[in-house]
Amino acid sequence: MKKILVIFTGGTIGSKVCDGIINVEEDGRFALVEAYRCDYGDEIEFECRQIMNILSENMGFKDWEKLIAEISSVDCEKYEGIILTHGSDTLAYTSALIGMYFRHIAVPFL
Repeated sequence: MKKILVIFTGGTIGSKVCDGIINVEEDGRFALVEAYRCDYGDEIEFECRQIMNILSENMGFKDWEKLIAEISSVDCEKYEGIILTHGSDTLAYTSALIGMYFRHIAVPFL
């Protein structure tokens, strides 16, 4: 069985609408994994880690340092790939950071 690591940071993709307000929710992060399982079944094992739960517009240097530390601790040989969930407001900055810092990772990193 293929194993994929999913690292949740919060953001819009991990948010829910409640009373007309979009905000990060604890159970919102698993909606993505559950949606995949509903459409494609259980042929892939997802290991899920939530390292923060913030909207991406609130992402700052301390959060990026935490993200780097978490990804650096991953044994990539255990996974077929890594998925990082992130909101859209600071995605360009995080993508540039991840692309440069982790250019050596041999598995797909999305």
